[in-house]
Amino acid sequence: MVLETPQSLLLIASQDTVNWYHLNAHQVSVLKVCPHTPLAGLSEEQLACVPELAALNAFTAPNISLHAKE
Repeated sequence: MVLETPQSLLLIASQDTVNWYHLNAHQVSVLKVCPHTPLAGLSEEQLACVPELAALNAFTAPNISLHAKE
């Protein structure tokens, strides 16, 4: 993490643990559009990020709050 550079992070809390992951622009765009866009509407770059985000459990958290600047 570089404190002087804007970054996008995904925080996932589970019981008494919080994990954080750096996200690239494509991953951020997927998380922003997924609640409103079918997978067929994603770009190839966005679709490539879906398995990575699923492995992080990014889609299973009931309250995902995304405040990222690209």
